[in-house]
Formats: sequence, C-alpha cells, structure tokens
Amino acid sequence: ISQPAEVDIKITLPMENGALAEVFTHCRIFQLRRVSSDSYHIGLEYIELVAPDLNKLSRYIESITERSERWQMCQ
Repeated sequence: ISQPAEVDIKITLPMENGALAEVFTHCRIFQLRRVSSDSYHIGLEYIELVAPDLNKLSRYIESITERSERWQMCQ
C-alpha cells in the first residue's frame, strides 16, 4: 500500500501592510491534479502548523476575504 507523500513547505504571504510573512509547515499531499502541461492543483493537509504561523495564515485569509467582499460590494 502506498503512503501519501509528506513535504515541508514554506509559504510566502503578501500581507495588507505590504510586508511579506513566511509560514513553515509540514503537509501531506492528498490530491494532485494536472490542469495544463505545466500547471498542477495540489491539495495539502497541514500536519504541523505552530500557533504563530497559524495566526499569519489566518490573517492572510481574512484579509483576502475582506478585499473580495469589498470588491463585490462595489460592483
């Protein structure tokens, strides 16, 4: 039985204030789908994500959600 691949990754997130935040985590790849000759969609399950990195990731997701909601309201 094959085991799911696990990888260590670094994510660089552009934050609202123009700064970049780095998040380090250990992930399991649970989905890999080729969408074109040189592009893939990869589904990751975070296995190890320490609190400070979780906070950075949460702030980033909240900021892009707020921007998306503001943009939809302006249409």
